[in-house]
Amino acid sequence: MSTIKRFSDLVRQASSEDEVYDILFDMLKKKSGIVQVVVIKKGYNDKNMTVFKAMDMEKLKTIENKVTTEQNCWAVKTGNEFVYNGNSDDFNCKEFHRESVSYLCIPIVLGGIVSGVVQIQSDKKDFFTDSMITEIKVYIDSITPVISNLRLLESLNNMASVDTLTKVYNRRYLEKYLEEQIEISKENNLHLSVIMLDIDFFKRFNDIYGHDAGDYVLMHFADTLKFNVRESDVVSRYGGEEFVVVLPGTDLHGAYTVAEKLRKKVEDMSLTAISNEAPPKITCSLGISSYPIHGNNIDKLIQSADKALYKAKNSGRNRTCIFGETSPCPSFFM
Repeated sequence: MSTIKRFSDLVRQASSEDEVYDILFDMLKKKSGIVQVVVIKKGYNDKNMTVFKAMDMEKLKTIENKVTTEQNCWAVKTGNEFVYNGNSDDFNCKEFHRESVSYLCIPIVLGGIVSGVVQIQSDKKDFFTDSMITEIKVYIDSITPVISNLRLLESLNNMASVDTLTKVYNRRYLEKYLEEQIEISKENNLHLSVIMLDIDFFKRFNDIYGHDAGDYVLMHFADTLKFNVRESDVVSRYGGEEFVVVLPGTDLHGAYTVAEKLRKKVEDMSLTAISNEAPPKITCSLGISSYPIHGNNIDKLIQSADKALYKAKNSGRNRTCIFGETSPCPSFFM
């Protein structure tokens, strides 16, 4: 079996783009003279290019700027390979390398669009002969359909996990994620809290302003939640106007602080897009539960947060309640 055939078979078995490039790195580092391989990715509508992965990540730390633009990359601009063999009359783009004497940049073309570049670096002058370039291009051509399929699969998985209107995670993803976080909390003796939120009088809002305005509020509400929690927290749409925020490593006190921050941010939301003359105001009610004191599985935690939310609604709305607290829910009046 030829080397290229073995390489292609290995690549087709890869389960992630990371793994594809690891296989490519393993193949190229066997060639004497290749000292570094850098993968630079470019978004579909993005002019910036960012280092995604490298064969020698330690060596990459010497590169101060790991971002460039497509205008600085001849491989992207032309859609063809770019070679610098260390000769004084060669054009040198000077991106993402320091110690290499020569380098070869090959564009990654997916669906006719350049979506990145693989840069292979050598410590030898005139290393990239025509036969060497041809061989390396065969390897790159072998990985492009696999990368394309993996990105499509990732996109489909993301679509299946994200609410189409609000672009936050959906209930299906929430349940899977919360189950994983409960296990992590059990194994590491960590706190975990859940906030359930519901927009107050949302049906009345829809009746007055219409469903398009209601959809706008849901999107704006979801964005307000996302931009006011940590990156490690997860915001999801549970159903209708009901949302859930999962706070890993957060106790009741911390969860209450986050909930109150969210409540006030929602109260301050600007809805001039609905009516500039008399913009409507919305509020929300929130219920909190925490692992392990309010439950040690997903059903108990969600039920406890839901009961706390129900109490907040019955206590006058626009307030946060903690499950099991006998005292009245704190509100913005207090």
